[in-house]
This record gives sequence, C-alpha cells and structure tokens, in this order.
Amino acid sequence: MNLVDKNTGKPYLPEKFKGVPSATKFNYFLDNLILFDELKHVKPSLVGLDKINKGWLKPSTINSYLYKSFEFGHLDGGLKTVYTTLPNFRNSFNLKNIEALLLIRSLQIKQGGVTSLDWLYKKLKHVFKYNRANLKLKENYENLELYNIAYLQCLFQLKFNLDAAGTEADAKTVALLKKKIDRVTGELKDFETVKFNADDLKEGEDYLKNYLKYEHNYTVLTLFKQVVGQLSAEEQKAYKDVLDKSAAYFKFVDELKSKAGVKTGLVERLNAAAEKKVEAKEEEAPKAEESKE
Repeated sequence: MNLVDKNTGKPYLPEKFKGVPSATKFNYFLDNLILFDELKHVKPSLVGLDKINKGWLKPSTINSYLYKSFEFGHLDGGLKTVYTTLPNFRNSFNLKNIEALLLIRSLQIKQGGVTSLDWLYKKLKHVFKYNRANLKLKENYENLELYNIAYLQCLFQLKFNLDAAGTEADAKTVALLKKKIDRVTGELKDFETVKFNADDLKEGEDYLKNYLKYEHNYTVLTLFKQVVGQLSAEEQKAYKDVLDKSAAYFKFVDELKSKAGVKTGLVERLNAAAEKKVEAKEEEAPKAEESKE
C-alpha cells in the first residue's frame, strides 16, 4: 500500500541519499551544539566515518570537536575519543590540530591558575602523539609562525599566573619560563603577513563559508593580540611587528565576520569557556611519544 500526500494527492517517495555532508557543514554543526548530550551523540558518527570513509575526517573537524569538548568542560573525553577510537585519522593529524590544542592548553592554564611548566610539558607530550613527523616540526613544516604564537600564549598565561603568585613563585621556574619566552619570541623575528583573498568579500559570495576558512588563523591571532595586551608596555614592543603586520588581516576577517552575521564565533566561545574557573588536572590518556620541542 502506497502512502499518499493528502494535500497533493501524490504518493510519498523515499528521498534519495544525499551523501555524507561536507566537512565545512559538519564542522558548523559541531560548532553550534548547545548541549553536552548532543556532543556525546556525535562520537559514534565520528568513529563510523573514520572506519568507512578514510580521509573524510579533516583536521578542522577534529578541532571543532575538541573545542566544543573544552567548552562543555569535557576535554578529557574528547581527547580520549581522538586518541583511541579514530585510528585512520592519525594520518591526517597535523599542525592545525597542534595549534588548536596549544590554544586550549593556554586557556586551561588561565582557568586553573597553573604555575607549573611540568604541567605544560605533560600536556604537550599528547600533542605529538600520532606521527613522528610532528616530533620534528622544523623539518616537516615550512611555516611555524602560528604554532609559535599559540605556544607563546601558553607561556604567557603561565607568566601571568606566576606574576600573580608574587614572592611565592619559584625563582627557578620564573627564570626558565623567561628563557623559553625569549626563545620562542625570537622565532617570530621574520613574521610574514597572514594571507587572505580580498575577493572573498565580493558581493554575492558565501560570506559564512568564506569566514569559516579563516576562523582558525583568526582565532590564534586574536587571542594572541588579547594576551599581548596584558603585558607591560615595554614587553609589548617585542610583538608590535607581528600585530602591525596582522592589522590588515584583522580588518578583513572582522568585515567578513560581520557580513556573515557571526556574532558568537570561536574567539567569543573560547573566551567565555575560559572564564569558567576549574581545577587543572591530569588527564587519563594513552602513553605518548616524548616531544623535544
């Protein structure tokens, strides 16, 4: 017996399978989840896609999943999913994932008032888990500028927490941290202007799609700008060149974000999540390769 639409009198026909959604659409879906239960229901889909469609899971999709896990206060579970249940994704884990995890770690340092470099070292071990290429960043990636900027944010947050501790801060840790900040800052001496395509602002363009292309880099740089603003005027001078060269990029993406109608983007979401004070703790995760970075 065929079912008939009572309004048109035509029989209902099964819809054709529209295929797996694009990574961009799936990422946007993840970004807009509002309940942790919704995120929990996503895990089987990630695991299934990793099994049946090797290569479909993009680094950007995993970043969206981890960012949302952090927002909900369940980063441990998100990392466990990525580390232990997505074997095929391991070949796609790249610098963008490392940058995202560094951002998250910097926000956790802020949340938990972390003052221990050892805490950061242990977290970085897991960042370099998947393939040995990531253990030799300088040999395998041409441009490490955003990586260094994200890493600096971790170090700056540690600095702020140690400064707040005052005389209670460990002098050896303070000295070692300063040395690390100086070294990573030196890596930015030849910082190049971040590229963008002005045509993405043309009339008739898909502004939201275009904005999402830039959101990762924009978030790394915007959070960096915010953190640098907390340094002393003298300390800020070391990063003036980076921020001056990024000014046109900020202006471009800000305009694109406005045209796309994005009022609460990744920057706003992460800042809001970071304001939720939690106790920094160790995560249960598989043993990872030691990083020499």
